[in-house]
Amino acid sequence: MSADERRAALVASTVPLLRSQGPAVSTREIARAAGVAEGTIFRVFDSKDDLIRSCVESVFDTTALRRELQAIDRDQPLDRRLVDAVEVVQAHLRNMFALMTTLHAAGKRFGPHPDARPEQHRAVQDELDADLVAVIGEEDAARLRVSPEQVVGYLRLLTLSNAHPMLGGGRSSAEEIVDLVLHGVLEEGEGRP
Repeated sequence: MSADERRAALVASTVPLLRSQGPAVSTREIARAAGVAEGTIFRVFDSKDDLIRSCVESVFDTTALRRELQAIDRDQPLDRRLVDAVEVVQAHLRNMFALMTTLHAAGKRFGPHPDARPEQHRAVQDELDADLVAVIGEEDAARLRVSPEQVVGYLRLLTLSNAHPMLGGGRSSAEEIVDLVLHGVLEEGEGRP
């Protein structure tokens, strides 16, 4: 196993432990979960904090999220495609917030990579938005009263606020979020355009 593969395996084993136990999890427990000797951790990471920082970076990484969005079956009806997309984003956000909440509760302040610039964050958001617009597709975009980008903005706002633990938005399902964005809150025939 290469050093990069070992790093990835250690991060994958550590993230769930950090979510459940916080940064107090021991390197012995991490090694046991990863199926390696404890010393292996320090051959790959400079310190336990370095490992934790890598775990945080992994949950902020959107590579897998983008792959899942791009894999959504485009032959499904629009509402089903959007539900699938919101479910993928909800899972990503909940995993991210669960880890960050646990770390912050323990007094650890790890965020996205400290060298990341605002334009990098914007570029990542633009890529995700483009993936979501692609889920809508050109044919269904022509049926919308607003631009696909606006639909994506509404979906993003509702999904983020619903998943964020400090906003107390409840736990609306992906179906409820998509229904609200596509159909609003009025009953059929109640002044709906």
